[in-house]
Amino acid sequence: MARELRNSIYREGHPARNFSTGSVQTLTASEISFLRRPAPRERELPSPEASEWQVPNLPLAIQIAELRVDRLFFDQSVFGLQSELTGSGALDLSGGNLNAALDLDRLDGAGGDARLRVSYTRQTDLFDISLDLQEPADGVIANALNLYERPPVSMQVQGSGKAQALDIDLTMQAGGQQTVIGTITTRR
Repeated sequence: MARELRNSIYREGHPARNFSTGSVQTLTASEISFLRRPAPRERELPSPEASEWQVPNLPLAIQIAELRVDRLFFDQSVFGLQSELTGSGALDLSGGNLNAALDLDRLDGAGGDARLRVSYTRQTDLFDISLDLQEPADGVIANALNLYERPPVSMQVQGSGKAQALDIDLTMQAGGQQTVIGTITTRR
């Protein structure tokens, strides 16, 4: 995918004192632009068979207390709608554990927002995911999914449990009508 970083990326944090933790207090970009769709793959896709899910156990902990992109721009050729968003979040990846948060807000058009939270604890094998997305008509999701008449969209994803036996509930409404309801199940 053609990407362009403009202006600056700003990093504020503490250098790793013992090289066991990469700690960044603030990581920001003033603008990231996606100007076209990704080029087609020339190699074979990986096997669709699932392997055991796990967070990588890196020799270095990665901690970003604040991650922010002031302007995230998508050209119309990416998914059919030129749009501008802003994003913020945090990431903690250490000891095979994961805690991540991402908030997106649409800056142009009528608005819309998405809130994602993901956590995984290696020792207990517990996984939690939560996504709440709300957007008015002619929004990013309606355009990306090419929904008829581009209605308002609401989507919720909730799941909690052992990563090897996890049920994730998914609901989606488009134009006030229930369009998707179901459960994604993982079993090993």
